[in-house]
Amino acid sequence: MSYAIDYQDSVFVVELSGNADAEAFGKCIDEMLTHEEWNRGGYWLTDVTHLNSQSLTVEDIYRIADLSRDRSTRFGHGRNALVVDFDLE
Repeated sequence: MSYAIDYQDSVFVVELSGNADAEAFGKCIDEMLTHEEWNRGGYWLTDVTHLNSQSLTVEDIYRIADLSRDRSTRFGHGRNALVVDFDLE
């Protein structure tokens, strides 16, 4: 999995692409949370239109949830929106 992080108009834009990988998710989150512009309670937009999540296992999903939970104090009450390339039903 690859990712790109950009900071535009007080919003972090995170683009994820390739085959999803739990460890890469963790690295991406850490990079955003240590960015000089990050503030607890910040806003970020996650674009997953080019991410293949079919490779994720149940264990991977739990790992990603754990990675996010472990960093929750650094997130604060931030807001995240997802950009997807299909309808969620």
